[in-house]
Amino acid sequence: MSFMRDAKLRFREAWDNDALGFQGVWRVVETMLKSDRRGAMASWVYIHSERNPDLFTVGFYDGDGKWQPESDHATSEAAADRVHFLNGGTK
Repeated sequence: MSFMRDAKLRFREAWDNDALGFQGVWRVVETMLKSDRRGAMASWVYIHSERNPDLFTVGFYDGDGKWQPESDHATSEAAADRVHFLNGGTK
């Protein structure tokens, strides 16, 4: 699949999901725009908070290695579901 086709599909999927809201849609688009020249995208991941054992944060590391958070979840399962969706999986 071409990079632009993939970007359009991900944007449409994110836009159609009302739960994302504008910020969520923008994060998807922003990730697509931050791809490198080979078209490789940053992968969405989740991290477990050391300070709060009941907090799992979804996000990605940008090209400078800086953590870019997207959403917080109370369980690892919810965070994993969100990561799966953001990385192109279906619900």
